[in-house]
Amino acid sequence: MNDCSSYRPDIDGLRAVAVLLVVLFHLDLGVSGGFIGVDVFFVISGYLITQIIQRRMHDGSFSLKEFWIRRIRRIVPAATVMTAVVLFTGYFWLLPSDYQALADSVIAHLRMNANGHFYSSLDYFGPAADQQPMLHTWSLAVEEQFYLIYPILLLVLFRYARRWATVLLWLGFAASLGLSQSMVGSDPTGSFYLLPCRAWELLAGGLLAIHCRRGAVSPAVANLAGGVGGLCILVPAFWFDSGTTFPGFLAMLPCAGAVALIWSGRTAIFAEAHSPLVGRVLGHPSLVSLGKISYSVYLWHWPLVVYAQVRWGDALSPVTRFLMLGMSIGLGQLSYRFIEQPFRQQLRFPIFQRPVLAAVGAWGCLIGFSWLISASNGLPQRLPSSVIRFAAATESNAYEFQVDLLKNGIESIPQIGATDGDVSCLLWGDSHAMALAPGVAAACQSRGIVCSQITYSSTPPLLDFSGHSVWGLDERAPAQNDLVMDHIRSQSFDYVILACKWSGHHKQPTFQPCLEKTLRQIEAAGARCVLVRDVAINDVDVPRELAYSTLFTGSPTPQELMHASHLEVNLASNQLFDELESDQTVVVDPAPLFVREDRWQWIIDGEVMYRDRHHLTILGGQRTQPLFEAVFAEDTPIEYPDSSRVASEDPKSNARF
Repeated sequence: MNDCSSYRPDIDGLRAVAVLLVVLFHLDLGVSGGFIGVDVFFVISGYLITQIIQRRMHDGSFSLKEFWIRRIRRIVPAATVMTAVVLFTGYFWLLPSDYQALADSVIAHLRMNANGHFYSSLDYFGPAADQQPMLHTWSLAVEEQFYLIYPILLLVLFRYARRWATVLLWLGFAASLGLSQSMVGSDPTGSFYLLPCRAWELLAGGLLAIHCRRGAVSPAVANLAGGVGGLCILVPAFWFDSGTTFPGFLAMLPCAGAVALIWSGRTAIFAEAHSPLVGRVLGHPSLVSLGKISYSVYLWHWPLVVYAQVRWGDALSPVTRFLMLGMSIGLGQLSYRFIEQPFRQQLRFPIFQRPVLAAVGAWGCLIGFSWLISASNGLPQRLPSSVIRFAAATESNAYEFQVDLLKNGIESIPQIGATDGDVSCLLWGDSHAMALAPGVAAACQSRGIVCSQITYSSTPPLLDFSGHSVWGLDERAPAQNDLVMDHIRSQSFDYVILACKWSGHHKQPTFQPCLEKTLRQIEAAGARCVLVRDVAINDVDVPRELAYSTLFTGSPTPQELMHASHLEVNLASNQLFDELESDQTVVVDPAPLFVREDRWQWIIDGEVMYRDRHHLTILGGQRTQPLFEAVFAEDTPIEYPDSSRVASEDPKSNARF
């Protein structure tokens, strides 16, 4: 049994480092791998919890009830207040869809399953993460789940398998680490969020506590361990980024660093003269003070980030971000002083004396209100109708057919044009082709053309080409596209329309040869190929931006993309399309339908054209009808709506036949 239970100011200092890394990462203040701070927290938690359990088991005073009540006093009050404030603020500041998502995440958090909730709905490093004020509670859920299971496990092991307890814990550590590494390739989101893939990090701290013994360590060894440990944390903090394959084996770096730092300071309180150098740094009063409030700082910093970006946009200035760092620390201090401490010290007020009853009551109210929000689709009646109208554009989609021929065969191919006719057409592509389908369908119905649609998200219509996207068919794409080409040959289509988010693929070296092969085979099948240039990809989610700007300023303030920027992004694919155009292959461009004064319009004739950053709404898709009618008429020029005419300095921005 260890005897390393004295107060360790260096551990509070390490907590301060961990929370600073996380907050600086979320504020985008130069620490690209700051998310490893959570891993450091896990190691610290495992170490301290194991110390508490071991000490009380040794003197016979351990009680599961007392342990869990202490955890409730430590975790629940501050988290509950934060949750209530986040819900209250969201009532005034969030769109219905965002408020509903917030309510669902609050319910998951209060059920101690936030990590499972976000695992099923959200990529931690994806763009949608910035819209989730409760995202940071995933790590609390991991610890809460660990606190439920781990003490029972230790009780059983040390009572009935004491000789094998440590060995079994090491086996659990190895199994969890192996699972994390295995899933980081096959299921990276699960590897990131789920307890079985994170348990080894908490067990790393727990095993350190179990193996920790009283005894002197030479200053040289302690300094070496502390220095190496510090590097193991700082290097990945600045080296890793959101593209790093994580956690898996790479998470061993910060975890090993935390273990080394805790171990290096095990021989003394850091106020002593001969304490290790790194320990004296971590034991500095300013770091210790920040470490003591680190939990509350962690709780408050992320909602601040999300709501600041909701109110003022993603492009917050560095000065604003540093102010938010100060606000996070300030709110953390207030939360520690007026929420954490009174509950932990059991002050003489009923609410502080009965933490479980208080928690159940507060959680019941929060769950009830959150359920109401979710069931009512975000309480839309609380917002002005103009805001709701813009926000509703997010749901404006149709013809979203995910056609998987490998699974469902050609019988699954939907028909979107005329029900009968002598001329036939195929719309083939990804989700951008789906967004154009309302215009294609209208043109086909107008001309009496029978039209089929074979589309699948993030799967370009190119033979022998893989899109490499979790949203698409990925490695199955070549086999799917071979089946599409067989279908084109067997059906003798008159037209084949190819539409795609070309800019997502044109940099790959196989793009050009795959496109050339596809066009050759379509032409050989006797069909006329229609290559559709892509629409603009905006920097922000258009309906959200319009709705939030209307909510906060009273009117929409579009931040429309310059047409020149769009041309630059698509330069490579546009030049290739020009080279490949022939009598059998026609290139069409939707830009003249959407560009005014050299900007891609978000609102035309009072209607929103985009349902997110780069997909057209139903009305946006219908606006492309003249583009395809002109193709089907062959010699008939496009009749653009008067409001859509645009004088472009780039002759290639006009549709050509």
